[in-house]
Amino acid sequence: MNAEVNLQMFVNNKVLVLPLETPVRVAARAMAERQFGSAVICDPSGHPVGILTDRDVACQVVAYGVDPASPVSEVMTDEVYTIDAHATIEKAITAMVENGIRRIPLVERIHSSRERCVGIVTLDDLAAAQAISAADIAKVVREQVVFRPRRREPGSSTRSDDKLEQTLARFVAIVAAHTGLNRVRAEMLVVHALSEIIKRLPSSEAGHFVSQLPKLLHEDLLSLRAGPDSAITDQTLLTATQEKLDMDETEARRSLAGLWSAVTEYLKGSAEPGHVLESLPGGIAALLRGIGEQRTSLSYIQ
Repeated sequence: MNAEVNLQMFVNNKVLVLPLETPVRVAARAMAERQFGSAVICDPSGHPVGILTDRDVACQVVAYGVDPASPVSEVMTDEVYTIDAHATIEKAITAMVENGIRRIPLVERIHSSRERCVGIVTLDDLAAAQAISAADIAKVVREQVVFRPRRREPGSSTRSDDKLEQTLARFVAIVAAHTGLNRVRAEMLVVHALSEIIKRLPSSEAGHFVSQLPKLLHEDLLSLRAGPDSAITDQTLLTATQEKLDMDETEARRSLAGLWSAVTEYLKGSAEPGHVLESLPGGIAALLRGIGEQRTSLSYIQ
């Protein structure tokens, strides 16, 4: 990308800015009327402190029954990164890649203690204009594939919530036992590898498979783009696993096979693991069965 390219070429100056205390219902109506997919939420000084997306509204209000009269601060995505309105396009792309974010509000200081949001630049706009490389797009998307549990107010935990978290913890523990990874790396493997597998499956099979996994994984896995994504192969899955978990090929193969053994144990008595393997290309199925190395060795003998 030419360093002289002006970021303003890709900035959408039609941005919806709302205060923290705005009710979710009011914010959703404003987004719908303006046909905006997001709104920038600012504190009293004008500094962006969150982004409310239509996905936030759907998942928090519709799916989890949050009161639409609640302030947007309760359902917004509060991981927001801003850049100066006169920043370079390189800085915007770097911020997206390093922070795993798709939207960056641009701010302009109007006083020593006040600023205002004057626009927003998005990954989609940069991608549509071919202003960002495919490799950088992949890095942003990969960083976003992280499990994010539903936020709850302190003291609002219910027996149902606790049971969901215990179920997820049990699943991750099974994965850790089968792979030899610690709990943190086991959860990273779960989110990364299952996301790739889900995207490679036909949408109907993917939905059925996700429905049998721990419910706290459903939101992120069901929000993935519908498959089958033919770009995902055994080699891309293996390479991505090596990069994501910083491991060599042997360990990545062992971890993927261990993950599938854990899925089979978790779904004990279900025919679903077998159905999933039948729906995947032979190379990926072999990798998950743990016979990838054996198949490679045999090819040399032949």
